Amino acid sequence: MLGLAAIAGSVANPPERGGRDSNSDGMTGAPPADDPAQRRPARPPAERTTIRFRAGEGPTEKTLDAGNPAEVLVEVDAPAQVYIPSLGLTAPADPLTPARFDVLADEPGRHRIVVAPADPDADGTTAGTLKVVTRS
Repeated sequence: MLGLAAIAGSVANPPERGGRDSNSDGMTGAPPADDPAQRRPARPPAERTTIRFRAGEGPTEKTLDAGNPAEVLVEVDAPAQVYIPSLGLTAPADPLTPARFDVLADEPGRHRIVVAPADPDADGTTAGTLKVVTRS
């Protein structure tokens, strides 16, 4: 008999829907919309910059501010795979289509850009280094 009452009670009072959790005191799990702790300072979105490297011109170092989005393009003279190992990125490239990477690095550091030609007899090279910096 008690089991039947429990089933009837759960059917009669289904849990509240709509993505809000409710505690036993009726308060929702989300803070009120006007809670000062939930406000973030207004910061304009960072502009996306384009950073270009050219394989075969010797290693160069280019700088990116931490937290700013960037499109990194690597131009090559022959078909190749281009890697940014420390960011776990790889992309194909050929003379008409540069390797293209969308980068958003939050931490300062140096990221080597490696070009591995499709020709197995050719040596891989470093096209440059992407240096991520924090500016005060």
